[in-house]
Amino acid sequence: MPELSLHHIDQISRDISRQEITFSHLLEDLIDHVCCDVEYEMQTGLNFAEAYNRIATTKDNSTEA
Repeated sequence: MPELSLHHIDQISRDISRQEITFSHLLEDLIDHVCCDVEYEMQTGLNFAEAYNRIATTKDNSTEA
C-alpha cells in the first residue's frame, strides 16, 4: 500500500486546518480520514497530487447545496 510522506501529511493538515474546524478531535479525525482516502486512491496508480485532487474535488462536491 502506498504511504504518504511527512510532506504530504503536512500539506493535507495545513489545507484542512484552513477550514477553521473548532473541535480539535474532529480536525485530527478528518486529517486521518483524508490521508487514508488519498492512500486508497494511490493504490489505483494515481500519484499524490492526482489522488489528493480527486479526494478534495469529491469533498467539495459533497458540500454543495
